[in-house]
Amino acid sequence: MPVSVTEHALPVLGELPDDLSGCFLQAFPHPARTPSAAIPDPDRLRAALAPPILAGVRVADGRAYKMSAHAPHPAPHPALLGSTVAGHASVARPMGEPGGARWHTVASYPGLGRADHLVIDDGDVVRARSFPLPGEPLLTAVAVTERFVVVFDQPMRHSRAAALVGLGFPYAWRPDRPARVGLLPLDPERPARWFEVSPAYVTEAVNAYDAGTRVIVDAICHRHPADGDTARLRRIALCLASGGVLERELAPARHAVVDSRVTGTAHRFVVSVSGGASGGALTVHDLATGGQRRRAFGPEWRLGEPVFAPRPGGGEGAGWIAVLAQDPVRRRARLVILDAMDVAAPGAEVELPDLLPDAVRVTWAPARPARAR
Repeated sequence: MPVSVTEHALPVLGELPDDLSGCFLQAFPHPARTPSAAIPDPDRLRAALAPPILAGVRVADGRAYKMSAHAPHPAPHPALLGSTVAGHASVARPMGEPGGARWHTVASYPGLGRADHLVIDDGDVVRARSFPLPGEPLLTAVAVTERFVVVFDQPMRHSRAAALVGLGFPYAWRPDRPARVGLLPLDPERPARWFEVSPAYVTEAVNAYDAGTRVIVDAICHRHPADGDTARLRRIALCLASGGVLERELAPARHAVVDSRVTGTAHRFVVSVSGGASGGALTVHDLATGGQRRRAFGPEWRLGEPVFAPRPGGGEGAGWIAVLAQDPVRRRARLVILDAMDVAAPGAEVELPDLLPDAVRVTWAPARPARAR
């Protein structure tokens, strides 16, 4: 599928790693995109899953280039898809399966009492299966382990009143409704299991993995969807044997990410971004030792979602962290690139010509290895 790409060189403060090669990409919904029907057909669902405008920075040979692209329908890759409200339906932000090329998401349709588990391969939905999901929740994120798709049934519910008056986001926070985490087996013959958890608005599924008779889930949770200051990195341990749940907050965090090489399996390191009156901060959490490595930014800087760029041939945590830092007052924007094992050390800053709008998804796309002639 043709993708129109334009790029030009950008100034760099410091030195970019010579062996870092790839693209920091942000995806934005096209402003002219029209909402689809309340119950989308396959073509409309594919359109809802396809933000066609990309922008970012390409890094190669110690240099940086500003890149923008327009990708026609459908989307170029599920890694660039965010959670979507298509008409009244909601589609969770897709997550890749451990060690595989396929992606998984869940779509719900108010009024039907069910949701669909969708498997995406090479940009197409290759499998769909329905499962009961009453209460008309907004689906924002999923996680995938080696055995389960993790679904967040949260108290953000579809509002028929809001839909009737034509609001573009017909969902309302209902703290009186129960919150659950569901484990949908990848084996289509087995039913989902549900666990009641503390009410929270889940914006990101950081990672999940199987641990014997337990499933461990790390997610970004807000006590209320309108209060970003309550965002926390929360660990939820689900016991398959007893049905019990253990929850604990690991750290304040607006965004978090793990090394993509361990997605869906046990992870040691989590990279988080937090914000506040004192400014943004980026922290690498070592969950094995409880240690932290932190880099503070000034109060004028607002940090976006970080991405992890793995160092080829390295183990978990070996690589770089790229995060967009923006100063809205002075209209400054920089892509900051740091060594993941030493974020306090001097890194590189790519100066961008202007601020970027908030993206629905951010990802790191490594460069393809050169083909031997």
